[in-house]
Amino acid sequence: MKNSIHLRKICASVLVALMLINITGCSDYLKKIALEKVTDYITTSMNGFFENPETVLSENSQAEIVYPELIEQQTELAHTVIHDSAYEISKIKLNEKRTEAVVTLTFEKCPSFATDDPIGTVDELEDQLEYDEKDIDVTVIRTKDHKWIFEDLNELVEIFYAPFELPCVLDDNGDPYNINAAYMNMIYVDDYWFDPLMNNPLQSPNLRQTDYLKCVFYFNRPMSITCTAELQCNGNVVDTVEVDLNGSVTADCHFTNTAGNFSAGSYTVVLYFNEQEMATSGAITVS
Repeated sequence: MKNSIHLRKICASVLVALMLINITGCSDYLKKIALEKVTDYITTSMNGFFENPETVLSENSQAEIVYPELIEQQTELAHTVIHDSAYEISKIKLNEKRTEAVVTLTFEKCPSFATDDPIGTVDELEDQLEYDEKDIDVTVIRTKDHKWIFEDLNELVEIFYAPFELPCVLDDNGDPYNINAAYMNMIYVDDYWFDPLMNNPLQSPNLRQTDYLKCVFYFNRPMSITCTAELQCNGNVVDTVEVDLNGSVTADCHFTNTAGNFSAGSYTVVLYFNEQEMATSGAITVS
């Protein structure tokens, strides 16, 4: 009887050991399959990113993709860099339940500019770009229908799109599509308020009982752009006019109050181009 009990214990131990081996083998096999699926998903997505970046980002990120406000030419620069970049999967770490993986991706040709406010045509700005290699960690999760998706791909936007908020892009004639601080520092000279009667710059920033105000901004290079001039009284907008430079070096801003004299207060003019503030004039007091 003792021998029979001893034999049953041995058999039970062997059976448990075999079950553990089978479970471990099954777990390793399932993990291998999950890793293959994650790798295939990442490879397909990232290969697509270099061809159709916005489509891939929006369709493969659970988090909403937030892009910087770029003009067409800035976006063109970003796309050129993305198309010329490359990546590799450096590491994949799968969790025990095989529902989530942290993936390290290494990207080549990550762009940046040497200066804070670059200026130039599209070709000139491409020449000003510097490139680096960057590692990013992204999380891939398995959905309820057993598909894989990136949790958040906004870091790719930071790497490949955000740098192109900086440059002022010029057309072939040297006129800006947009502006930045460096461009204004380069072209802006001064501004003056004019006497409504004599049409000369005022010697002192004071006027009495006037229905007409004129402020002129001076630049050191001719431009063929249309600006918006906003007249403010004590910080409140009271009038807005369009100003066409038409190859001129001055932006002449004229304001007429058809209802009578302008109210007493401190007046300034803010000049905009494509909704970007170019310059703010000195103040004039109307009494």
